[in-house]
Amino acid sequence: MSNPNFIEKGYILLARVTVDSTLWQCSPEVLRVAIYLLFEARHQKEPKKFPGFILSRGETLTSYSNISDDCAWFENRMVRKIPRSKVGRIIEKLVEIEFLTRISDTYGTHVKICNYDKYQIPDNYKLDTDGTTVGQQWDNSGTTVGTSKNGNNGKNVKNDIVPQIDKQKNGKRFIPPSLQEVKEYCLERKNGIDPEYFIASNEAKGWVVGKNKTPMKNWQAAIITWERNKKEDTKKESQWR
Repeated sequence: MSNPNFIEKGYILLARVTVDSTLWQCSPEVLRVAIYLLFEARHQKEPKKFPGFILSRGETLTSYSNISDDCAWFENRMVRKIPRSKVGRIIEKLVEIEFLTRISDTYGTHVKICNYDKYQIPDNYKLDTDGTTVGQQWDNSGTTVGTSKNGNNGKNVKNDIVPQIDKQKNGKRFIPPSLQEVKEYCLERKNGIDPEYFIASNEAKGWVVGKNKTPMKNWQAAIITWERNKKEDTKKESQWR
């Protein structure tokens, strides 16, 4: 008798520690594309050969157009899509925060999820009685590596699907604003700042401020700084007219 609760097409694992990651701090569109790429990544252990390239576990071959179409959503009875030009910026952001690496664009957008096997093997979420991880972990090449008592795989892996983030002294995480929040704040202050440019600029920089690239703590304060810089630029322009 077949299982009436059987769900087709399998599943992905999403670790709860993702909430403490740089990825979770990104905009909803970046998070949407990241999860979509997790869905699309090859989960079979055996690589699949194509003419000219090989698709290994944790990799996917797609295109900006496919990502834009497949990540569409309905809003106010209309289909909304991420523009292909913005998809490119999102991919670069995911590379920057070390969620994925780009392999090649020869046959399309070929990317590899960083530490895919570390987070997509169910046994890595289980502990035995003395706190050691049950089962084996896999490195990015698909080979097994030993597991130490603290659950690490004995390798100093730089890339991580959920890299840690800097926290404020009060323990709260900085959460980037939505486009709507920035629009409303700028309208309230009547400052003439382009909300989309503010978001895009700070996403590109990783939401840091100053020459020392200190993690941003208050985006409203950052907008006020933009206002002051805008006034100074306007003043300088008027002096040269």
